[in-house]
Amino acid sequence: MDDLRFMQMALDLAARGRGFTSPNPLVAAVVVKDGAVVGQGYHQFAGGPHAEVYAIDAAGPQARGATYTSTSSPATTPVGRRPAR
Repeated sequence: MDDLRFMQMALDLAARGRGFTSPNPLVAAVVVKDGAVVGQGYHQFAGGPHAEVYAIDAAGPQARGATYTSTSSPATTPVGRRPAR
């Protein structure tokens, strides 16, 4: 099943942020269109852009109509922290 494959890809990608994102969780996102990955990204450091920003930026115009898989849902932004965008 492709959904499981793309989620595993996102989980593996999220692991790249280990040791850099605290107090935030490890998060990654994969953008898929017509069965192919067109963008991906992960939360690289606390206070930095969220995973979905990297993934959608990487996908560019191909993000329109694509499927988005993330290891975490978008969160609310605590006071003084960077919003998702």
